[in-house]
Amino acid sequence: MEVLKNLGLTDNEVSVYLTTLKLGSSTATEISNVCEIKRSTVYDNLKSLKMKGFISVSEENKVMKFVSLEPSKILDSYKEKIIRFEEKVQDLERLKNVSPKFSKSVFFE
Repeated sequence: MEVLKNLGLTDNEVSVYLTTLKLGSSTATEISNVCEIKRSTVYDNLKSLKMKGFISVSEENKVMKFVSLEPSKILDSYKEKIIRFEEKVQDLERLKNVSPKFSKSVFFE
């Protein structure tokens, strides 16, 4: 899904996220079987997706379960990030106008 790639997800992360969205709470092995991606790679992608705020992890009977966050919650998170960024834009704009004083050097051959 191109929209997820535009949010910074890799092809494998998109596949893992969409699989968890379809399966609901599931193990890495279950996700691996559906995605047809090696389980170790699925674990790496799950870790990355958790850091990016796309999935959550829980433990049920000593078994790690992974579940995708609802797309609307992910959208809300991105909206909050945009609002925080908009609040800082003026500060960032001021930085671009501040340039250190460098002396000009002229080289002759």
